Amino acid sequence: MLWVLKRHNFQSRSDFKSEPTSRLSHKLSCKLSYKLSLLPLLCLLAACSSKTDHQNNTSLNTNTSSITNNASSAITSSSNKTSAANMQTGDLLYLLLLNEHEYWEGSPYRYGGNSLHGIDCSSLVQKVFKNSFNIQLPRTTEYQVRKGFSIKKSQLKVGDLVFFKTGRSSRHVGIYMGEGEFFHVSTSKGVKISKLSNPYWRKHYWQSRRVIY
Repeated sequence: MLWVLKRHNFQSRSDFKSEPTSRLSHKLSCKLSYKLSLLPLLCLLAACSSKTDHQNNTSLNTNTSSITNNASSAITSSSNKTSAANMQTGDLLYLLLLNEHEYWEGSPYRYGGNSLHGIDCSSLVQKVFKNSFNIQLPRTTEYQVRKGFSIKKSQLKVGDLVFFKTGRSSRHVGIYMGEGEFFHVSTSKGVKISKLSNPYWRKHYWQSRRVIY
């Protein structure tokens, strides 16, 4: 399994929105019954092996120190200090994605936008993957859908990309968060977390792809 996460501290991002941490703490305590401890995390990372990307994508290199730094930063606001003897890789991704969601939450949709003042779906996905995973994805859904490899909806894991056909020629993309939810930017409500079971998204679901493995 490949993990390429960018070394940075979420709380030190210069344009980080000043929001209360209670929501993040609550989500983490509800979602995870355990938290990060360095020793089991390092053991987990040591077990990760490198492999060549599918479909002629660029090979990704393991960066264990970045994972440790990013995941540690993402849980510093939680008041739950329970150690994790069996921290799962999906939980690490969830922590990073949840932190990204807290940063972008509420930003409005704007076609062609790429900032907190307005952003579109493919730009959001591109920025999240670059900021948290150090993976450079194309700017548009047309090319993002060509990355990684196709998976069934039933095989979705945290960090996978979910694509929708919302019109004759329009496409939408989001990032799977686990438990039937995905992180994206809605044209009407801005950046948010939605459910795949929502009648609209269920109707327009197109395909899923995995670019982190």
